[in-house]
Amino acid sequence: MKKRIAERLKCPAAELEDRGIVVTSAGISAAPGGRAALEAIETLRERGLDLGQHESQPLSDRVVRFADVIIAMTRGHREAILQQWPEAEDRVHLISQGRGDVPDPIGGPLEQYRRCAEQLDAYVAEWVRKLPLE
Repeated sequence: MKKRIAERLKCPAAELEDRGIVVTSAGISAAPGGRAALEAIETLRERGLDLGQHESQPLSDRVVRFADVIIAMTRGHREAILQQWPEAEDRVHLISQGRGDVPDPIGGPLEQYRRCAEQLDAYVAEWVRKLPLE
Protein backbone atom coordinates (compact mmCIF):
# COMPACT_ATOMS: atom_id res chain seq x y z
CA MET A 1 0.00 0.00 0.00
CA LYS A 2 2.78 2.45 0.89
CA LYS A 3 4.60 1.77 -2.36
CA ARG A 4 1.44 2.19 -4.45
CA ILE A 5 0.43 5.43 -2.69
CA ALA A 6 3.95 6.85 -3.08
CA GLU A 7 3.87 5.98 -6.79
CA ARG A 8 0.52 7.74 -7.20
CA LEU A 9 1.78 10.83 -5.38
CA LYS A 10 5.15 10.66 -7.15
CA CYS A 11 7.13 10.79 -3.93
CA PRO A 12 9.32 8.45 -1.90
CA ALA A 13 7.39 6.22 0.53
CA ALA A 14 9.43 7.79 3.36
CA GLU A 15 7.66 11.12 2.68
CA LEU A 16 4.11 9.82 3.11
CA GLU A 17 3.84 10.66 6.80
CA ASP A 18 5.03 14.21 6.08
CA ARG A 19 2.04 14.42 3.73
CA GLY A 20 -0.33 13.21 6.47
CA ILE A 21 -0.61 9.64 5.17
CA VAL A 22 0.07 6.81 7.58
CA VAL A 23 -0.21 3.22 6.41
CA THR A 24 0.05 0.58 9.09
CA SER A 25 -0.57 -3.12 9.43
CA ALA A 26 -2.35 -4.69 12.38
CA GLY A 27 -3.96 -8.06 12.95
CA ILE A 28 -7.05 -9.25 14.75
CA SER A 29 -5.15 -11.94 16.62
CA ALA A 30 -1.58 -10.80 16.00
CA ALA A 31 0.92 -10.98 18.81
CA PRO A 32 3.07 -7.88 19.20
CA GLY A 33 6.55 -8.19 17.72
CA GLY A 34 5.96 -11.28 15.61
CA ARG A 35 8.18 -11.63 12.57
CA ALA A 36 6.96 -12.17 9.02
CA ALA A 37 7.03 -15.70 7.62
CA LEU A 38 10.11 -16.44 5.53
CA GLU A 39 7.83 -17.13 2.55
CA ALA A 40 6.27 -13.67 2.93
CA ILE A 41 9.71 -12.04 3.13
CA GLU A 42 10.84 -13.89 0.00
CA THR A 43 7.64 -13.12 -1.92
CA LEU A 44 7.84 -9.41 -1.20
CA ARG A 45 11.59 -9.33 -1.85
CA GLU A 46 10.78 -10.65 -5.34
CA ARG A 47 8.46 -7.63 -5.71
CA GLY A 48 11.12 -5.15 -4.58
CA LEU A 49 9.77 -4.73 -1.03
CA ASP A 50 11.58 -5.37 2.25
CA LEU A 51 9.53 -7.13 4.90
CA GLY A 52 12.59 -8.25 6.88
CA GLN A 53 12.09 -5.74 9.70
CA HIS A 54 8.30 -6.07 9.88
CA GLU A 55 6.86 -6.79 13.32
CA SER A 56 3.23 -7.66 13.84
CA GLN A 57 0.96 -5.64 16.07
CA PRO A 58 -2.56 -6.28 17.27
CA LEU A 59 -5.34 -4.00 16.10
CA SER A 60 -5.86 -1.47 18.89
CA ASP A 61 -8.35 1.15 19.98
CA ARG A 62 -5.87 3.83 18.94
CA VAL A 63 -5.40 2.46 15.42
CA VAL A 64 -9.15 2.08 14.91
CA ARG A 65 -9.93 5.53 16.32
CA PHE A 66 -7.49 7.36 14.03
CA ALA A 67 -7.88 5.28 10.86
CA ASP A 68 -9.75 6.83 7.96
CA VAL A 69 -9.93 3.44 6.24
CA ILE A 70 -9.52 -0.04 7.71
CA ILE A 71 -9.06 -2.82 5.17
CA ALA A 72 -9.63 -6.47 6.08
CA MET A 73 -8.64 -9.53 4.08
CA THR A 74 -11.70 -11.63 4.97
CA ARG A 75 -15.34 -11.20 5.98
CA GLY A 76 -14.45 -12.93 9.25
CA HIS A 77 -11.79 -10.32 9.97
CA ARG A 78 -14.23 -7.51 9.16
CA GLU A 79 -16.87 -9.03 11.44
CA ALA A 80 -14.35 -9.44 14.27
CA ILE A 81 -13.34 -5.79 13.94
CA LEU A 82 -16.96 -4.63 13.98
CA GLN A 83 -17.76 -6.82 16.95
CA GLN A 84 -15.17 -4.93 18.99
CA TRP A 85 -15.54 -1.52 17.29
CA PRO A 86 -19.08 -1.22 15.88
CA GLU A 87 -18.66 2.55 15.57
CA ALA A 88 -16.07 1.94 12.82
CA GLU A 89 -18.54 0.22 10.48
CA ASP A 90 -18.41 2.85 7.76
CA ARG A 91 -14.58 2.71 7.72
CA VAL A 92 -14.06 -1.08 7.69
CA HIS A 93 -13.97 -2.64 4.24
CA LEU A 94 -12.94 -5.86 2.53
CA ILE A 95 -9.81 -5.46 0.47
CA SER A 96 -11.67 -7.19 -2.37
CA GLN A 97 -14.46 -4.60 -2.13
CA GLY A 98 -17.06 -7.33 -1.76
CA ARG A 99 -15.65 -9.88 -4.19
CA GLY A 100 -14.73 -12.45 -1.56
CA ASP A 101 -12.06 -13.27 0.95
CA VAL A 102 -8.31 -13.29 0.48
CA PRO A 103 -7.17 -16.28 2.53
CA ASP A 104 -4.05 -15.92 4.67
CA PRO A 105 -1.30 -18.14 3.20
CA ILE A 106 0.33 -18.71 6.62
CA GLY A 107 1.81 -22.17 6.80
CA GLY A 108 1.43 -22.74 3.06
CA PRO A 109 4.08 -23.17 0.38
CA LEU A 110 5.89 -20.28 -1.28
CA GLU A 111 3.62 -20.49 -4.34
CA GLN A 112 0.58 -19.85 -2.12
CA TYR A 113 2.25 -16.67 -0.80
CA ARG A 114 2.96 -15.58 -4.35
CA ARG A 115 -0.68 -16.07 -5.38
CA CYS A 116 -1.84 -14.16 -2.31
CA ALA A 117 0.59 -11.30 -3.04
CA GLU A 118 -0.66 -11.11 -6.63
CA GLN A 119 -4.26 -10.95 -5.44
CA LEU A 120 -3.51 -8.36 -2.75
CA ASP A 121 -1.50 -6.20 -5.13
CA ALA A 122 -4.38 -6.04 -7.60
CA TYR A 123 -6.83 -5.07 -4.85
CA VAL A 124 -4.43 -2.54 -3.33
CA ALA A 125 -3.99 -0.90 -6.75
CA GLU A 126 -7.78 -0.48 -6.95
CA TRP A 127 -7.92 1.03 -3.46
CA VAL A 128 -5.11 3.47 -4.18
CA ARG A 129 -6.83 4.68 -7.36
CA LYS A 130 -10.00 5.52 -5.44
CA LEU A 131 -8.55 6.95 -2.20
CA PRO A 132 -8.79 10.75 -1.89
CA LEU A 133 -5.06 11.42 -1.56
CA GLU A 134 -4.54 14.78 -3.21
